[in-house]
Amino acid sequence: MPCQAVIGNYAVPVLEDRQVWGTDTETSIAYLDTQDVARMTMAALRNDATIGKTLTLAGPKAYTTKEVIEMCEDLSDSRAQVGVVEQRRPFICDLYTIGHDVPYLTG
Repeated sequence: MPCQAVIGNYAVPVLEDRQVWGTDTETSIAYLDTQDVARMTMAALRNDATIGKTLTLAGPKAYTTKEVIEMCEDLSDSRAQVGVVEQRRPFICDLYTIGHDVPYLTG
């Protein structure tokens, strides 16, 4: 996930004393800078060895929502108003075997 999502979804609301939304799960996300993604993509496109390959792009460390919010609080010397969103998967997905691969959605 691009780092720009952290700015809009976490950093700005913390700075503006607005509510941020997070989850209570321990799922981690490896954030990437969009410029880094562009550089890696261009390098892969120019390399014949990557044709037909699947390349995984991931940041050096994965962070939970709670860790991201805490970093924003520390860097801004502010406290976040955190709203928790329940993680759930649409009921229809549980009816079919193929639905077990559908990720949990927030909302």
